[in-house]
Amino acid sequence: MRHFMLVVALVVGWVVAGGQAARGDELIAETEAARYGLTRPWFAQAQVDAARGKVQTVILDSGVLFVQTDQATIQAFDADSGTPLWTTQVGSRDFLTTTPGVNQRLLAIVNGLDLCLLNRHDGKILWRTKLESAPSAGPAVSQQRVWVPLANGLVVAYRFKPVKRAPTSLDLIKPEALTAEQRAAGDKERRESFRLEQGTPEVARCHSPGRATVRPLVTFESSAEEFVAWSTEKGYLCMARVSRTMGTGIELRYRLQTDAPIVCEPAYLPPDPAVTGDSGVIYAASQDGFIHAIQEKTGKHLWRFPTGSPVAESPVVLGPKYLYVLVTNQFGGMFCLDAKTGDQVWWSPEVTQFVAASGQRVYAADTLGRLHVLSAPTGSPLAVLPTESLPLKVANAESDRIFMAGKTGTLLCLHEVELSQKVIRRQAADEPEEVFDAKLLPKAAGQEKPAEQPAAKTPPSAPRSAPSGGGSPRPSTGKGGGKKLAKGGGPAGAGGYPLSGGTTGKGGRSRGGRGAGAGYPPSGGGMPPPPAMIPPAGGRAKPPRGAAPRVES
Repeated sequence: MRHFMLVVALVVGWVVAGGQAARGDELIAETEAARYGLTRPWFAQAQVDAARGKVQTVILDSGVLFVQTDQATIQAFDADSGTPLWTTQVGSRDFLTTTPGVNQRLLAIVNGLDLCLLNRHDGKILWRTKLESAPSAGPAVSQQRVWVPLANGLVVAYRFKPVKRAPTSLDLIKPEALTAEQRAAGDKERRESFRLEQGTPEVARCHSPGRATVRPLVTFESSAEEFVAWSTEKGYLCMARVSRTMGTGIELRYRLQTDAPIVCEPAYLPPDPAVTGDSGVIYAASQDGFIHAIQEKTGKHLWRFPTGSPVAESPVVLGPKYLYVLVTNQFGGMFCLDAKTGDQVWWSPEVTQFVAASGQRVYAADTLGRLHVLSAPTGSPLAVLPTESLPLKVANAESDRIFMAGKTGTLLCLHEVELSQKVIRRQAADEPEEVFDAKLLPKAAGQEKPAEQPAAKTPPSAPRSAPSGGGSPRPSTGKGGGKKLAKGGGPAGAGGYPLSGGTTGKGGRSRGGRGAGAGYPPSGGGMPPPPAMIPPAGGRAKPPRGAAPRVES
């Protein structure tokens, strides 16, 4: 018996040590990173049962890493420190779970036929509904709707409504008068108290020219309307619009037809708020090897560029000083293009996926999982890191940080030694403004409406005195960028739901803006109607590019 227990102890010790060794093998040592001018600020471990599941995907949004496993769990980590934030089981482990869509408040995900909306700050499930068909790709979420492409060829938009909450004493203080502690406490209370109305949602539907293969992309949204783009297996890039006045209909504004399926999500460059009338630009790449630039407002084809082989990874737009589009193809090779003209800046071989970029370096992965270091100005290869044990590379267009993950849940962050402060390439969008229930506003001391007293009898000839006070005064909400109430106690802005970006009227905003407060269009009147037919802008003479794609309205 004693010998048996000794053998069991040795076996258990070997398994535990082996597991630790395997996990340690996935990490890049600090000394190894230093050889390439990098440092490892943090690493973390996601909750994964290695015997039953593995990490499926990792996405980055506004400074938070969301780790999804094939066991229907979502975990959130702070991207700056690696601190675990929350873990949520979204559904059955036996059902397929799609890639989530995230915005400033919500995370949308589909498990089987269940569409769920989670609070992105604490992981609580706020809303759930059944889909009418199986999804063909993951959802996208705006401030008012969640968009889901279905396997039957439909794209549906489910509308949801936030529950108006009672304001606290901190909400009545002007934002500039709040201390840092008060502001943090107010943010925490606001995020934790966020709720959605329950019940049957309003559903809008649109027939798509082919089944959508990737998540839709919400480009512009306001309280009155929003615009969404998606790509299909038949090679179409579609732009649709939905508004409050359209009921359950979705207007398909235009579509770009390519010669092969589009299997990667399009990229989006928002309009420049400093340029009056500027339009956003959508960049879409297809399996025919071309990347296309399309004007968001009108569907005008701006330019296209041939990469020479099918494109399966989404293009990446980098800024903010100089605007470039980085695109890779399946046979290996990264093109750096001028975002405005489509002219080639440089090309680098072997790599197939963008990872991150600093001021002087671009980091990209190859088909073997290695991390290549390239010169940002020229694309020249500088070094290759052996990172095969961390096969999941996160495309980071927000900053210079390098994020990688292993199938067993190991998360790792790297950055250049001299860049202790991260390089911000894309500002995180502001959270939407709060909408309060005016009936629940606390009344200031001494301002309560006095109880009615029986009127004293007066002689008929004597005039009646007017009651004092005249009711409670309208509460003050300040003039800063804080919470607002519309006249009559309703919320500010059209439709009663002010959005982020510093606008509360009828103006809207574009997703992933160039800076905080970027509104689009500047006039606030939405997009103009598309022309009956948009002639293509043509292509460059060298190299030959064939016939221009057709844009249909």
